[in-house]
This record gives sequence, C-alpha cells and structure tokens, in this order.
Amino acid sequence: LGGLLGACGTDADAGNDGRCIDDFVRKLGERAFRRPLSDDEHEFYRGFYGDGTTVDATKVGDVIIGLVTAPRFLYFIEE
Repeated sequence: LGGLLGACGTDADAGNDGRCIDDFVRKLGERAFRRPLSDDEHEFYRGFYGDGTTVDATKVGDVIIGLVTAPRFLYFIEE
C-alpha cells in the first residue's frame, strides 16, 4: 500500500487516512483519464472505496478496478 498511497497509507496515524484515500483517487484518476477528475467524478470513484476512512487494501483494489474499467480509461473520448 505504501507504493500506491504513499507514506500516509502505511503510517500508524489513522487521522490522515481519509485525506490519503481522497488524494489517491484524485491522483490515479488523473493518470487514468489523462486529465484531472471533476468533483462529481471524484465523488463517484471515491464511492468504490465505500464509507470507510481507514486504509484497506481490498477497498483500494476496488477503486483501481473501478477506474481501469471505466470507458474514459479504455477509450479517449473527444467531446
């Protein structure tokens, strides 16, 4: 998890886990979609993690799966 989330994903401080997860979703979303996520997109893909605010490897995997199976990841959509 440290490689995906950074130091905040493996430290003993549970107080920063929510921000760490949000930052992970934004960073991975930006890389996957080749542009920053909108607030609505961030909320949608953050939803794959669920309501939890503690770091959980399974839930991180759910976010990754949600992003890499999204049409905007698989296809470059021109509007």
